[in-house]
Amino acid sequence: GVYEIPCAELCGFGHSGMKGTLYVDTKEDYDAWVQQTWPPAEEEAAPADLAPAENEH
Repeated sequence: GVYEIPCAELCGFGHSGMKGTLYVDTKEDYDAWVQQTWPPAEEEAAPADLAPAENEH
């Protein structure tokens, strides 16, 4: 289903107009959306040899 939701943080004037949309799907529909939106990488990235703090480049 699709539901309109209000913002949960009262932070100022006009706050009542701050609305969001919540989409509720089945796991199957969600998984299909993820695959369509973010296709899997063609090959898995290798882990870095150095930690970011040790990498001078």
